[in-house]
Amino acid sequence: MSRRSALLIVGVLMLAATAAFSPAPVWGDGKLAAGDAVLSDFGVSVGVRGGTSGIDHNRPLPQRYRYEYDGPIVYQIAPLGYVWPCKEDEELYFRVRLDTTTGRRQYTGEVCFGPSEPPPAGDPEPPTYREVWERVPIVAPSIGVNPRVDGLTGLETWLWVEPQEPVTATVTLNGYTVAATACPVGYVWHVEGRTYERSEPGSEERPAVRHIFERSGDYVVGLETVWEGSFSMTGHDLPAVDGTLGTRAWRSERPYHVASIRSVLIR
Repeated sequence: MSRRSALLIVGVLMLAATAAFSPAPVWGDGKLAAGDAVLSDFGVSVGVRGGTSGIDHNRPLPQRYRYEYDGPIVYQIAPLGYVWPCKEDEELYFRVRLDTTTGRRQYTGEVCFGPSEPPPAGDPEPPTYREVWERVPIVAPSIGVNPRVDGLTGLETWLWVEPQEPVTATVTLNGYTVAATACPVGYVWHVEGRTYERSEPGSEERPAVRHIFERSGDYVVGLETVWEGSFSMTGHDLPAVDGTLGTRAWRSERPYHVASIRSVLIR
């Protein structure tokens, strides 16, 4: 006879001897019904992961809810008519939903685990911000210049990039599905040691930057296109989570030669 069977029989005999009182089933951590808050602390730290500003791209996406498993559970008193839900070699665990913002825990049911399949520590970590960004198909734009071949000192060089449309991606990692959307929101130009910040990509007719090179030489025109992203995440039977991916920049470069204008005196 297994230990659980013996406990159940003892519980039934105790209830039969005190039938006038008919106590409610008592769990190892208190009385529970589906949907009730779990009052005991299962030793799991509580805290919201991620954030919407100053985002560390190595952190996982924010996740309000997660499931934990607590046990094994043995009834202190078995109610009359109770049928053990697990097999002889299995153990019974609570399945508990944790609200990481409030610390509230709700009992959502029972799960049986066999000796060869120990209970999970809980839901796996969601994908990180970096893992999502790396799967968004963003292409760094090519830089447009005028004059197209060589610049001239003392003459304006015009700079722009072709406008880019928002892009979307679906990322599936660790049992989570993340639908991400990103769009360009800013442009930071680096020319001859100077920095220009713009909100528009510009065009050949209306350049984003007009720069006058002071010296001849070989330069690298740099551009950081700043993208802002948002996401919606589902998985593991948890409510959908919507949030921001913050911003990330993609760099473009273009070599550019600048020649000098020399005046020639003609007599």
